[in-house]
Amino acid sequence: MRIAVLACLMLAACEDEYVPVVVPVARVGGAIVSTSERDDAIVASIDPCDMHEPNIERCTPIATVRAGAVLGDGRCFYDTKVQKDDVGRILSCPNHRALVVFDRARDAGGARFVGTYSRGALNVCATSTYDFPQGDGCTWHTEQRITGSLACGFGYSYSESPVAGKSCTLACSARGKLAALDE
Repeated sequence: MRIAVLACLMLAACEDEYVPVVVPVARVGGAIVSTSERDDAIVASIDPCDMHEPNIERCTPIATVRAGAVLGDGRCFYDTKVQKDDVGRILSCPNHRALVVFDRARDAGGARFVGTYSRGALNVCATSTYDFPQGDGCTWHTEQRITGSLACGFGYSYSESPVAGKSCTLACSARGKLAALDE
């Protein structure tokens, strides 16, 4: 079921609605995979937040993007890796892997999002952990994702959850868009 939903997301042509797609699947070694596109299905079934970074030397640039405003609740603290006007490069890597690299992002080391790029669809993630001593005294984990395509545009999402502490405040979320730049 998850594979069919991912196929709908990847094949939808810039629409807000899902396009129904039939994907033939089979069970291989306990995992359900597409029998027609086995490599794509295996890659798509892995959460990009759990992936290791590929060797950047083997990757090819495919686009440059600029981050728009990150929209969220003004009362929240956000440990965002990307802020408005940050410029990043989308890189396609072997085996349907991808990197999005922001060299001048908020932290000195920049930001790297890791994930997949297959059939024009990008799905990458960056995570962080931060302490909030001036607030609730809790430790928080974030997942920051970039998804989309060159044809339809890219979205940015931010979500967080507490991993340590007591009486933690409510988790915050945010969203934004990235625009491809003409090169």
